[in-house]
Amino acid sequence: MKRTRLAFCLAAAFALAPGAAHAQGAPTDQARAHFTRGVDLFREGDFRAAMIEFQRAYDAAPNYKVLYNLGQTSLELQDYAGALKAFSGYLEQGGKDVPAARRAQVETDLHKLESRVARVQVTVNVEGADVLVDDVPVAKTPLREPVVVSEGRRKITVAKAGLAPVSRVIDVAGGDRPTISLEVAETKAPNNEPAPPPAPPPAAPVQNTPIAEPPPPAPVHGGPSTGFWIGLSTTAALGVATGVLGGLALSAKSDFDAKVSQPGVTTQQVDDARNKTRNFALATDITGGVTIAMAITTVVLAFTTGGKKESSHAHAHAIVGPGTLGIAGCF
Repeated sequence: MKRTRLAFCLAAAFALAPGAAHAQGAPTDQARAHFTRGVDLFREGDFRAAMIEFQRAYDAAPNYKVLYNLGQTSLELQDYAGALKAFSGYLEQGGKDVPAARRAQVETDLHKLESRVARVQVTVNVEGADVLVDDVPVAKTPLREPVVVSEGRRKITVAKAGLAPVSRVIDVAGGDRPTISLEVAETKAPNNEPAPPPAPPPAAPVQNTPIAEPPPPAPVHGGPSTGFWIGLSTTAALGVATGVLGGLALSAKSDFDAKVSQPGVTTQQVDDARNKTRNFALATDITGGVTIAMAITTVVLAFTTGGKKESSHAHAHAIVGPGTLGIAGCF
């Protein structure tokens, strides 16, 4: 099972020269060309290319001697199942033409190869499917015998045109006889799927009579807003309060002046009159300032909200009384 054994077979296979007669028939020039290239590639160590050339030579002009070359090349590729098949064919087809010494040597190789292959019983649910080992076709279903594979990790695939292929990866040792079942789904493979049926024409649009909506309410242009009237009332009330407080401040000032010039008035009475005058004057100033601010606010409301209709009603009334100034209202 060494590469050096190829030399003898090569010399023997060259007997395929023109004019040689064999049971299989005379070889063709094409077969000799493939064979010669295979020899060169084998010597160069390109065993995979050599395998292809030897197989082409055998297909063009089958000669049992080329099977020996195929067996030796399979050994170099560690394809033990391929070597077993090629060497078995070599002895079977060569028959009595195989020299005794060569037969003994090949039988020794076959015995060793038997320990490096497994026989896998593959059951498949369809007929006419290809069985592939490591993507190489080896048989068709239904299988009459187990599939011979080299020991190691192998991928078993079943494929049939129009159906999706199915695969199983198994680890086998020499002499194993496992059984696997592969079921090919009865569905179209992705590349063979028929075109989907045409979509039905779209239905005619339904004519819906639109429901008339009531027109939006016409805008109401009212007079000044409620806020304006409240501001106006408050400004007026504050103006009255300011006038009252101003009058009281003037009265307190007159009383203060009178006490200052009046004989017999005590200092405490003068101080009380002065404090009263100051308090009324301060209250007048504060109320006057508030009145001015409210008047400005009322004018702003008159120009900014005069065209809007209030969504709610509000009413308020000013409360002015002794010691009290404010607005009471309800919104």
